This record gives sequence, structure tokens and C-alpha cells, in this order.
Amino acid sequence: MQELSCPKCGEVFQVDETGYDQLHIRYVTRCFQGNWNAVKRE
Repeated sequence: MQELSCPKCGEVFQVDETGYDQLHIRYVTRCFQGNWNAVKRE
């Protein structure tokens, strides 16, 4: 288990490998979508 802290509220919580992978995928997807939307606007 890994401990992560929420960047908004600072709460520390534990995630297993599967949970960490899911969070990583969500983060990468949001970053990609943000970059894609910026490119589409140009």
C-alpha cells in the first residue's frame, strides 16, 4: 500500500497498486484532454 495526500484538502489516504494505476490513468487522461482542447482552439 502507498500513502497519498490530497492536494486540495491534505488528507492522507492509502491506495493499493490497482488504485494507484487508476488514479494515474485519470491524471494522464485529464492532462491529455486539456492539451488537446488547447490545440483545437488554435
